[in-house]
This record gives sequence, structure tokens and C-alpha cells, in this order.
Amino acid sequence: MQPSTALRELFERSLRETAAKNAQAIFDMCSRDPNALFIGTAPNEWLQGLAALELVMRASMDAGSGMTPANAQIVAYKEGPVGWIAAQWDVRLPNGSAITLRATTVCHQEGGQWRAVHTHQSVGVPDDLVMNVAK
Repeated sequence: MQPSTALRELFERSLRETAAKNAQAIFDMCSRDPNALFIGTAPNEWLQGLAALELVMRASMDAGSGMTPANAQIVAYKEGPVGWIAAQWDVRLPNGSAITLRATTVCHQEGGQWRAVHTHQSVGVPDDLVMNVAK
């Protein structure tokens, strides 16, 4: 594996476009493959294919305030036409509190452009809280 500046820049751009509520720019970074899988932080956010992602993301952006990312830590690597990104960043919520989001993204070169074929976003939760939710 080799470090990838292009993949790092892709993720940085995705953070900026999400904060700007530019849904189309985000979709342009995603694979057209119907098997692409996007997993969000909500229990029902298991989205297969770009059409499923579009429905949820447009609704989320319409309802949200455009949270600005800060303190992003991003690593990105590639091997041939496949690459991966791992990142964590802070966002300030509309109520003034802050939260750290995390993501892993697998990308594939399609038509000479890196596109996400899988992404998984999460919020770190202490183990004892997870056990309370599981009860």
C-alpha cells in the first residue's frame, strides 16, 4: 500500500461539500455500482446503491444546519485501482455541543476518478453505554 494524497483530498472535499450542503458534489464522489454500500450512524442507515443514499442524504441536508468540520485526522492509502480512507473529525451541533464522527471509506477508480464504493460512519460510544443500550 502507498499513501494517497488524492484520496486524502477526496475526503477533505467531501467534508467541505457536506458542510456546504452540496449533495450533488457528494453523489459525484460515489460509485455508480448498484452494490455500493453506505452505512450511516442511524440504525436504519444501511443504504445499498446511490439512489438509496440520495434519498437519505438529501432529506438529512434539507433538515440539517450544515455542520462545519474541524480537527480532521485523515489517513489514506491505495493499491492499484483500490484505496481506503480512515478519518475522524469534530462537528459542532445546532445546540452548541460538539461530537466526534469517524468514518472508513473504500474507494475504487472508475473512469479515472476515485469514487466511494463503501463508507461506514460512526460515533464512538463508551463500552458501558453500549451495554446499557443492549439491555
